[in-house]
Amino acid sequence: MTKYTACSIIVYCLAAHAALAAPPAKDAKTQADYIKVEVKGRLLNNDSSYVLLVRLPGNDNARMELQLEVSEEKALVRRLDRLKGQEVLVRGYLAQIHTNKLVALGVRHGFRIEAASKQ
Repeated sequence: MTKYTACSIIVYCLAAHAALAAPPAKDAKTQADYIKVEVKGRLLNNDSSYVLLVRLPGNDNARMELQLEVSEEKALVRRLDRLKGQEVLVRGYLAQIHTNKLVALGVRHGFRIEAASKQ
């Protein structure tokens, strides 16, 4: 089995212009392709959006940003505000997020987030 790094998977997705959308449908005949991710990084707040800053393995200076698609759910926003600046673990589905007329790679709404455990 070939082992891919997170960076190579993301580069492949960007190169292929993959339309990453919703999680799989319950009906196998209409099931869409998807990528489920678990990402550890520092949660930051840029203006009105939340970003996960991820250090890439093997290079301390290499970093990648993933947008978090956040709904107007007040409980989620309060939780994100409490975790801001901390190392967190996010689980969800990879997607193309449209923000401020830009398309960024990110994690779509419905994700789960928790403080990362210290190891």
